[in-house]
Amino acid sequence: MKDLNDFNEFMKKVDYLVRINPTTIRPPLSQLGKPSIKSSYKFLSKEKARQALLELPKEEVERLYDEEIKRQIAQSEAEEKARYFNQSYCDADFYHWGRQAYWTIEEGIILILGKDPRKVDWEKIKQYAHVSSFVRKFEEIRELAKRYVSCEQLTSSLTPGIFLAWVQRMDYPLPEKLQEVVNALGIQIADWQKLYDQAIELLNEKDKIIQMLEFRCERLKADYEVLKKNPHQMDEESDNYAPELDAANIIYRAIINNSDKSIPFKKHAVKLTNKLYPKFSEEAKKRITAVINTIKGKNGGRERNI
Repeated sequence: MKDLNDFNEFMKKVDYLVRINPTTIRPPLSQLGKPSIKSSYKFLSKEKARQALLELPKEEVERLYDEEIKRQIAQSEAEEKARYFNQSYCDADFYHWGRQAYWTIEEGIILILGKDPRKVDWEKIKQYAHVSSFVRKFEEIRELAKRYVSCEQLTSSLTPGIFLAWVQRMDYPLPEKLQEVVNALGIQIADWQKLYDQAIELLNEKDKIIQMLEFRCERLKADYEVLKKNPHQMDEESDNYAPELDAANIIYRAIINNSDKSIPFKKHAVKLTNKLYPKFSEEAKKRITAVINTIKGKNGGRERNI
C-alpha cells in the first residue's frame, strides 16, 4: 500500500509539471539538470513532456517539482507586492483615522489591515480576490462582520473603540500604532460583547416597563367603561352616591399607581385613608381598607386557598 501511495504522489507531481505548461519548464526535459542550457528552448507537447519526465530519475522529478513550487510562490509574492494597494502611498494614516468619531465597517477592516480607506476599498480590489492574500483576508473579515451586522450585534457605522474591541474578540491582530492613537485620545477599546449584552438587558427592561404601562392603561380603560355604565355611584350629587366606595376606589388607585414597597399594602391603605378622609368614622375607615386589601386573609382581600 505504501508503494502505491508513493507512486500516486509521484504521478501527481508529474501531472502538475505537465499541466503548468511544458514551455515553462524551459529546456527539453531530457537536458534538465545538465550544466549547459541554451537561452532558446524548444516547445514540447504534453505527451512528450510527460514521457521525458517519466524517463528522469525520481529524485530529479522531485527537484523539478520543488523548484517549480518555489518559483510559483516567489512569482505570486512578487505580483502581490507590485499591486497598487501594497504600495507605500496606500499605507494608513493612523493618526488621522484614529481621531474620527466613527468608522464604517469597511473603513475599520481596511485600517486594521494597515491601508488607507481613502485609497483602498472593496469595489477597487475585489477583482483580486482569487490571487491576492490581502484581498482574501479583507473578504474574510468583511463577510464575518456582515453577519454580525445582520443579527444586530454590530452596526454599519460604529466608534473606533467598539470596532477594535470586536476585532480583538474575533482574534484578529491589530496594528500597534492604531491602538496607541485610539488609546491616546482617551477612546476606550471597550469589551464589545459586554456592551452588547448590556444593551440587550436595557432593551429587555424597557420592554417590561412598556408592557406594564400597557397593562395599567388597559385596566384604566376597563374601569372607565365600568364607571360610564354606573356613573351615579361616583357622582356626589346623585342619590345613589356611595362615599365609602368612592373613597375606596380613589385610595386603591393611588396605591396601585404609586406603590410604596417599603410598607405593606394594608398599612399604606390605612395611612392614605387617615390622610384623605380624616372625618370618616373608624368603622368606615376599616371597611374601606378591608375592601381594597389585596392580601389574602380574613380581614378583607381575596379568600385564602383551601
